[in-house]
Formats: sequence, structure tokens, C-alpha cells
Amino acid sequence: MTPLPFNFERLSSNKVFISNIGGFSNIIDSDDLVPLIESPSDLEYTKRHELQQQNFITTSDDYKLSITTIASAFAKRLTAEIQFNPVFMVVPTLRCDHTCKYCQVARAPIEQTQYDLKESDLALIVQRILVLGKAPYCIEIQGGEPLIRFDLIQKLYDLCESELIEFKFVIASSLSLLTNDILNWAKSRNVDFSMSLDGLKEAHDANRILASDSSYHRAIQGALAVKSTLGLERLGVVTTITKDSLKSYEELVKSHLDLGITSFFIRPLSPYGFAGKKEMGSYELTDYFIFYRNFLKRLKELWLIGHLVSEHSIGVHIKRLISPTFNSYADLKSPSGFGLNAILFNYDGRIFGSDEARMLQRLHPEIDFSLGDLSDNTLNISAITKSIVDGGINYNKPGCVDCAFQPFCGADPLQNISLFGESIGHKAHSPFCEYHKGMFRIALEYLYGSPEDKSFILDVAQ
Repeated sequence: MTPLPFNFERLSSNKVFISNIGGFSNIIDSDDLVPLIESPSDLEYTKRHELQQQNFITTSDDYKLSITTIASAFAKRLTAEIQFNPVFMVVPTLRCDHTCKYCQVARAPIEQTQYDLKESDLALIVQRILVLGKAPYCIEIQGGEPLIRFDLIQKLYDLCESELIEFKFVIASSLSLLTNDILNWAKSRNVDFSMSLDGLKEAHDANRILASDSSYHRAIQGALAVKSTLGLERLGVVTTITKDSLKSYEELVKSHLDLGITSFFIRPLSPYGFAGKKEMGSYELTDYFIFYRNFLKRLKELWLIGHLVSEHSIGVHIKRLISPTFNSYADLKSPSGFGLNAILFNYDGRIFGSDEARMLQRLHPEIDFSLGDLSDNTLNISAITKSIVDGGINYNKPGCVDCAFQPFCGADPLQNISLFGESIGHKAHSPFCEYHKGMFRIALEYLYGSPEDKSFILDVAQ
């Protein structure tokens, strides 16, 4: 028998994860790694048959068929990932009433109205959405704090209602400015809200500073108002972990459950904007993974007594491992989600291929990261855009070509530009790589652990 090309990652002293470019994967004993490479016929029959079925080994008669199968699987995955199905993001204002430690976009002071979208641009945005997208359209309202210009949100919705067949709004807000009038408006429309909740009062207030009040108090008031008026199914919750939050996993879980929220979306700090600065609460990812493992243990304790909970971050990693054609999470795609999964209309009329691109634009105004602006009839494919697209492909990049997680992972060319000055980056020093490899390892520990661990993590991934 003959081995076929594969990559491997040692998970422990006695277990090795293997994968090939077709997206097939397995976990083998460390003692089987050398025989797999040098003498596959010496492997135990059951394991040998399993690895042959997954195209890690083949016979001389089946060699061409095995190579074709791998190529076909790769092509199927690539075809799924290049589908153009963007979320359309609109920034009505960059102004914000908070001064969050980890703000990624260098928010604007609330009195500076020059950071608001022109009302005349709304119709142009809807026309672009109509040309670029297809129903059902997903339109995400970003900021700043978008509710500062709720009037623009209303007008945009009315225009969408007259031009688009089927669409949904998601307003990403701190909820500090949420009112009964806004909720009553949303109640009869296809409008959801997304908020941040970083734990109980001490942690949330430390991260998300509101001069006039407790940001936690306002967030909880807003969440309860959404719950009573619209229902929790119309509220998404995101948690960013800062250094102060690393020991507060129990408080974090309690803060969600107290509201009746059983769906978590936990993420580490971003390297963009203020978030990557040490004084703003950044930390080593090794510390984050200690926190995250403890967080999952707490979720498992709840699961064992009958609480149904889910966590989005581990969920997308699990889904990628067990279904490589799952591609609805932009970070875990190759090509990356830049321009394919997102189109952002900024307050100044410029168009970006992702939220991260507009963050970099704000930090580096001397470089044009945009795809043009609303006055252009065509998108601008500049040299920097081509570099971003190229950097978003992981299967031919140094550090990715020999990584066992490559078929399931993605690329973040904009983070690479932010940290390394170019779109490919140095994978050995990449926070993107360190984070996603760590998450894949945690996912595999549960998937290939005890039957109880596997059942738990599959439930949490739903």
C-alpha cells in the first residue's frame, strides 16, 4: 500500500491528528504515524481500511482514483467557499456614547456630526444592495452607536421595504439609547438586535465605559426590554474577553443565564484599533485558552443537569471539522470572506469588503483599503485589494500548506497587514493562527474524548 499526501498535528504524546487537502481527517495513535508513512500495510486491518476509505493510503491499482477523489473533494469545498453571499453592513454614524477599552474602529465623539452618513446616500446604498445581492438580504447596522441616528435606520428600512423582495435588519448596539419607540417600531418589522455583554457589572463596566451611567445597567435594561417586547430570539449577544475577564467565567455564564440567554458567543480581543494595545487589556492567548477551557467545563456542568446551552465559537470550529463544506463563518474560509461574505457601506460613502477593512482605513488613512465609493459605477479593484484577496487563500501559503488544520481554517489578510505590514503574514507569529489552531485542538479533545464529552460538545455546537 502507498501513503497519499497528508499533514499531521500532534495533539498529545500518544495522539496525532491527520488531514489532507480534500478535507478528510482522522486521529491516529502516535505509534501508527511512522508505519502510515513508511509501511501502511503493517497497520492494524481495521485502521488500515478506515484510512484507505479516507484516502490517506491507497493501492497501486486505485492510486489514480484516490487522487481524483481528493481533487474532487477539494474542488467541491472550494466551489462552496467562493459563493458570493454577502452580509451588507451599513454605518449610519461613527459617533458613540461609549468609550470602550477594546473599541476596534476608533469611535468618534458624540458631538461630531461630520461622522454621520448623508441621508442622500441611503438610496444609493439600497441600489447597490439590489445589484450586488439576492434575496433574502441580510443588512447589519453597525457603528459607532447606530441608534444615535435612528432616523437614518428608519429611512433605510423604508427604502429597503420598497425596493427589496425579502430582507432582515440586525442592529448592533450597546442598547444604551434603546427606547420604547424604537422597540415598538421594530416589533412589526423584521428587525433583530445584537449587543455586547462582557459579564456581570464589574467586568462589563470596566470594559465598556459610559460616562453618564453604568453601561451594564443600560445594557441589562435594554436586553430586558427587547426580551419583553420582541422576545429573546430577536436578541444576539456577543462577549469580548479582556484581561480583567479571564478569571470571571462563572460570572460570565451567570450574566447570560440571569437574562434567560443560553446561547453564548465568546471571542478574544481583536488586534484592531484600541483593542490590541497592552494598556487596553490585551493578554496572551495561552491565558485565553485556560479561561475558555474552564468556561466549557462550566457549560458541561450545566449540560449534565439538563440545561441546554450553545456556544458559537466552538460551534463553528466543530462544524468545520465534521463538515468542511460548512462555510457560513467568514474567518474560517479560504478564500477569506473579504468581499464574498461582506460588503460595508461606511458613513463617508466609501465601500469596503469587510468590517476589518474599514477599521484599517481608520487607523491608516494614507492607504486606500476601500472598494470605491457610492458615486462610482464599478467597484475599485486596486493593488491593495488584489493583495488582500491573494492573502485570503490559505492552501498555497507558507505555514498553511503543511498545517493539518488548513482544510478547515481560513485566513485573515487584513490582520496580517495590521500586524506584519503585508497580507500573508508570518504564521508562526500570527494571533489568527494561534487562536484557531487552539480552538480546533479543544474541539478535537471533546470530539475524540469520552462519549459524554462528544455528546456535550455536539450539543453545544448546535
